[in-house]
Amino acid sequence: MSAIRLTHQEARRVLRRDQSIHRTPPAPTVPAVICAVDPGVMHCGYAVLDGVEQLATSGTWIPRRTLSVLERHLWLLSQLQDLLTAWQPGILAYEEFVWQVGDNGEYFVRGRPALERLIGGIQTLTLWPPHPVLMPLLPQSWGRQLLGQAQHTKTQIAWAVNQRLQTSFKGDFFDNHQVDAIGIGLVALDNIKGQDYLQRYGKDDNAVQTSRRPTCKT
Repeated sequence: MSAIRLTHQEARRVLRRDQSIHRTPPAPTVPAVICAVDPGVMHCGYAVLDGVEQLATSGTWIPRRTLSVLERHLWLLSQLQDLLTAWQPGILAYEEFVWQVGDNGEYFVRGRPALERLIGGIQTLTLWPPHPVLMPLLPQSWGRQLLGQAQHTKTQIAWAVNQRLQTSFKGDFFDNHQVDAIGIGLVALDNIKGQDYLQRYGKDDNAVQTSRRPTCKT
């Protein structure tokens, strides 16, 4: 069999094609730590996850009922500030309240002024180091993304979290706020990984964000 001979120009074209096929993609930009919060003035869930989907810590902050509304807000924000300082997250994800639009075109939250003030404080904490990027997630959106359905229960959220992290939450009175925070963190991580995939490969793949979604059993 005779040897295949390439001209200098043909060899360069083959080399460029081979380099383009085997080019190393850019380094991933998924943050090392994500902090997630399920805001509430009576019970506030929190969770910290790393970029490889490991749960670092989670729990529920419960301020004393003897505190005034102002003291309760300040206590909750101080807890979150300590969490941000300790873990240095790149993303702060939280459940956003549902905005409504009045007749005059202004946005407002019906009947939830205390929660509105608390979330305003959460947003303000990003102005100080470590300056995490805010990721608000609507309650009707992140649950659908985690479970694949708009209607869901706390127990189903716990089941999805357990499937992803091999945990044993129940979604009951004692851990449902904590579980919601973890679920918010998982969805935030899915969103970031999806954006990172598109930036690295330039493909519109709808399966990116839902590839880890378990099939919910009703």
